[in-house]
Amino acid sequence: MSGRWRAGLAAGLAFGMLGLASAEAENRAPDWSYTGPGGVESWAEINPDYATCGMGQQQSPIDVGTADRTGTLPEVKVDYLPLPLTILHNGRTVEVVVNNGSRITLDGQVYELLQFHFHTPSEHMVDGIAFAMEVHFVHRAAGGGLAVIGVLVKDGGLDPTLADVIAHTPPASATAQTYPDVVIDPSRILPPMTSFWYYDGSLTTPPCSEGVRWMVQTAAKPMSLEQIATLAGAMGRNARPAQPVHGRRVVAPNP
Repeated sequence: MSGRWRAGLAAGLAFGMLGLASAEAENRAPDWSYTGPGGVESWAEINPDYATCGMGQQQSPIDVGTADRTGTLPEVKVDYLPLPLTILHNGRTVEVVVNNGSRITLDGQVYELLQFHFHTPSEHMVDGIAFAMEVHFVHRAAGGGLAVIGVLVKDGGLDPTLADVIAHTPPASATAQTYPDVVIDPSRILPPMTSFWYYDGSLTTPPCSEGVRWMVQTAAKPMSLEQIATLAGAMGRNARPAQPVHGRRVVAPNP
């Protein structure tokens, strides 16, 4: 067992950094939801702190089919490590906490992996089409900047890399639970970063803060209908509709 793996294991078991583990899905106040009086269309009105949800010019998600192929994609290096499973249900999404030094390097800037969570159906669209689900890998740089990798999900057979996550998915709101004997490897859950769309956007939940660097993978991740149904049943519909691009450059994958 390497020193780095031992350090990651200890960090996962200690779980002392849970407060840092939620970036995009950290807002647990009861004033917003996806439907009803606090639903998506009213986010900007129900709380002054959420004004960017309505006024922002770089909001996410978007339809990535608007990509401009003349742009340059950033260089991305993924360096994820295995760790014990810590999972929670915050009332809106199922989230897996990662606090063991897993990271990406984006154009030379290091972003630590904080967590990954799920949306059903997908939030990003491709040429007007939504996918069954989307996984968001949320990262933060030392200076506070955020970078999110979106992975679209389609029906395509059992995904063994997510089997333990789905087997321990809380069916309703639940605080974080760590399973020391269940080791997950985010590097096996995230497909290789060989082809993706890139654009500048925002969090997809209130307060909809902008300045988020988005990478949406072009290849959809296959999962079985049963796996998708388990997550969808626990979360319900939790996808923000696609937002206006407002002239932003959305860089397409290299041909």
